[in-house]
Amino acid sequence: MDQRALELIQVSMRFDRVINRKLIKIHNGQDDYSFVAKSATHAASSTAIEELIIDHTPSTVGYSSSRKSIIKLVKPRSWHEKIKLAWGHSRIDKELQGFKSLQKLNIRTPEILYYGFRPLLSFRQKYIGFHITENLSLRGDIECYSLFSDGKTSASTRLDVIDNICSALLLLKSKRLVFTDFHLSNVFVDNENNITLIDPGLSKYYLNSGLNKKLSKSIHRFLSYHGDDFFTPDERERILNRFKLTENI
Repeated sequence: MDQRALELIQVSMRFDRVINRKLIKIHNGQDDYSFVAKSATHAASSTAIEELIIDHTPSTVGYSSSRKSIIKLVKPRSWHEKIKLAWGHSRIDKELQGFKSLQKLNIRTPEILYYGFRPLLSFRQKYIGFHITENLSLRGDIECYSLFSDGKTSASTRLDVIDNICSALLLLKSKRLVFTDFHLSNVFVDNENNITLIDPGLSKYYLNSGLNKKLSKSIHRFLSYHGDDFFTPDERERILNRFKLTENI
């Protein structure tokens, strides 16, 4: 393929991602950023992070006005991701696809209100995309890490939630998908112990060897993510048995 044909394909792909969308400005507490956006439920021209939750290497996350929604601004981890934006293979694209994959399997996720990407204007730009989701705490859900850190949470509740988590991850495995960066801060729980997954980073594996190896690594990482003593021995055994794993990778 000659260079001119490649350029035309890239322009066509970028146009396809812009058509029927609009610009939205998001203020992150210091600066305004414009994104090409698409609304999943409603229209808006601007919004702002009014209260910061976390600003780290992968993203900036915060609450909108009155904590009505969660705004996540995704950062590129390398210059390669800025190039992948044109082909729809960046982290923001994969995260949005992860939401769709979970929803197809009837695994609960937050409602996505708005999402979009930042056109590649400079290799020094801070963000490549964003999404705005409902604030799960407004409907009474609690972050699973907070629930398990509360000494008043019963052992039966913890095991019930663990079973629901394992069932969701095993359902993903049946579709050859692995939630690679899984931990309890990516799970919210309602008052009936139903779970909702957030920030889904899913990877698909076509070979059983790759699937099993990645899942094993993900589960062992999950078991140690919050500290080696965070789960009780019974809980660790329950998790390992569900995935037919042992303590050693």
